[in-house]
Amino acid sequence: MFILVPLFLFGIGFLLRWGAKLLYGVRGPLPEDPTVLAVNMVSWLFVGMGLLVGLGMPLGVAMVGGVFGMVFWVIAWFALVDTVQAMRQSKRRMNAKVLSVAEREGRLAESLDLLQQVWTGQMLANDTRNLAMTLRTGQPLYESIVLNHRALPVEAAAYAAVGSLANDEPAALDELSQPDSPVLSIAWRGWFDYIAYAIGMLVMMTGILSFLMIKIVPQFRQIFEEFGLELPAMTEMLVMAADRLMPLAALAMMVLMLVMLAIGIVGIMMLSGYDGFNRILDRFRGPTRMASALRLLAFAIERKVELRSAVYALVQTYPSSKARQQLHDCYLAIEAGRPWLSALAQSRVLRRDEAALVDSAQAVGNVPWALRQIADRRERTAANRLNLFGKFFGPLIVISLSMVVGYIVISLFIPLIKLIQGLT
Repeated sequence: MFILVPLFLFGIGFLLRWGAKLLYGVRGPLPEDPTVLAVNMVSWLFVGMGLLVGLGMPLGVAMVGGVFGMVFWVIAWFALVDTVQAMRQSKRRMNAKVLSVAEREGRLAESLDLLQQVWTGQMLANDTRNLAMTLRTGQPLYESIVLNHRALPVEAAAYAAVGSLANDEPAALDELSQPDSPVLSIAWRGWFDYIAYAIGMLVMMTGILSFLMIKIVPQFRQIFEEFGLELPAMTEMLVMAADRLMPLAALAMMVLMLVMLAIGIVGIMMLSGYDGFNRILDRFRGPTRMASALRLLAFAIERKVELRSAVYALVQTYPSSKARQQLHDCYLAIEAGRPWLSALAQSRVLRRDEAALVDSAQAVGNVPWALRQIADRRERTAANRLNLFGKFFGPLIVISLSMVVGYIVISLFIPLIKLIQGLT
């Protein structure tokens, strides 16, 4: 079992280096790329820890090294997955920009050659190549995007559908290529960091507490029985907890290893471009899941597209299932003869205060501006909520772990004082 610890650390170190090479492909990174420098530093840290553990350090140090190694593995793995996801999203938006410019200037053939070459050996290479090959067969742009949606942002099919209705697909793709809201992106990445920190701390605490409960705490009762002293109530409770938790130690370690394995598998799936997690993440997006739909409705109104047709196109192509249900209710309300603004409010696409803002904007002929402002406000509100919960969640982790550690330290320190007093 001991030999698995250095092998595990070696494997993580070389996996990080291999992942960095896979990320940048045959062209390699730019000189002094901060991401590569960070990944290399962390990978060498794991390799060094594996050497220290494998060269015959004491078993206790090896156990500590293994625990710290797992913590660093969790944090480094989360950082790598987050970085790759951000880079992939940026490249997808760049693909949308290339298609937009090429379609507008009538130079789609040249853009296809560029799309096939620009990501050679890197992420999105196969997806981009498949998109280019589909377009070369003469398929319309919308159908090509639907068939090869992995080469573009997740909302690409919806933007292409509305752009096709407006006979202005380049403009729709140009809007699609705009970067994500920086405030919301930073807030989501902050939560990603909080989760990595929480899992890392739980891994460390599980390892340390398991050692204390198995090796240290049970000895206190035996020592005090030999001197004929009674344990303090706090220490007695800790010893009783150790006695009850000791049979579960193996189960806890097994669960911990399964959690680590699950984190690794999910990370590999995300690195490979698997987009099935969008359905899970969609449950946590709240009002922001409708932001892109509001921008597309603004786009359709600017180009005189019938709103009923635009809403129907979104019902067919929008990536969020909950948003599609609301849009479907809106479409049925419009079909039943309700005014479009009333239908948007009835289906909860717009809240009451937002509908009032759109109504005021309609009086001055500036509805697209109002819809875009509502989309931006929803994203800012979501970012503020994430930051607020994060400021509460981070200290809560520290305080909770500190209370557990403090209780154990006090429970182990008070008996020492009593033991000294009893001996004197």
